[in-house]
Order: sequence, then structure tokens, then C-alpha cells
Amino acid sequence: MKNKSLDEIRPAGKGVKTINKRPRVVKDVQQPTVDAPPPSEEATRIVIESNRAKERLIESIKGINRLMNRSVLPENRSVKENDEERALVAELVNAAVAMEWLSPGEGLLGMATLAVRQGLSLRDAGNRLAYELEQTRRELGVLRNQLQGSGKDG
Repeated sequence: MKNKSLDEIRPAGKGVKTINKRPRVVKDVQQPTVDAPPPSEEATRIVIESNRAKERLIESIKGINRLMNRSVLPENRSVKENDEERALVAELVNAAVAMEWLSPGEGLLGMATLAVRQGLSLRDAGNRLAYELEQTRRELGVLRNQLQGSGKDG
């Protein structure tokens, strides 16, 4: 098994997979006889705002993912880096609130999905560290036994 360093660990890149159900075939479907009127200006405006809010939320999530890939300890970060981090978190929250206002549940779902992905990524990183620590402890034990054995011979 090839061990990866922490800077190689990336958050999940794909969304949640859903189980596809077979489409139902509906018989005797009639085409509408009256043409539907074009959407109103208000409906069009809402769709445009919703699309902008989704794009803003997606960009904010990407920014948070970039933050998660940084490997600088908090005490080694500059004031500028800390300010950028705070700004990105604030933008994520604002984007989620805007999305939530336009489409209730969608902003919250985006935040929850991000949190779950990051949690899984952190779990994997912790598991890798625990495995490497256990390997190091075993190697240290072997070295101690070798040193104790060579001390007895002399």
C-alpha cells in the first residue's frame, strides 16, 4: 500500500451517487392542445438569480476545498492568509443564505454536502496518520529490541 502525505489528500471530488430507477412508461399521453405562454419577466428574473446564486455557492465551495488542501499550521499563517480564510468562510455562508432564500433547502443541502465530504476526507486523513503511527511504533519496537539485544552481547 502506497502511503500518501497529507498534502496529497484531496476532498471527495464527485457528488453523491443516486440509485437510478427505471422510468415508468405512461400510456395514452396526449400532447397539450394549447401552447404554454412564455414565462413572465418575474419568473425569468428568479431563474437567473437562482442560477447566479448556485454558481456563487459552487465557487465558494471550491474556495473552501482549496483552503482544506493548505498544509500550513495556524501559527505559521500570515495575517493576510487568516483574513482570506475568514473572507472565504463568510462568502460561503452568504452564498448559502442567498441560495436558501431563493430555493429553500438547497443552500442548506449544499452546506451539508460540503460538511459530509470534508468530514470523510478528514476521517481518511486521520486513518492514514493512525496507520503510519502504528507502523512507526512497530519499527521503533524492533529497533529497541535490536539495541537491547546488542547491549547484552557486549
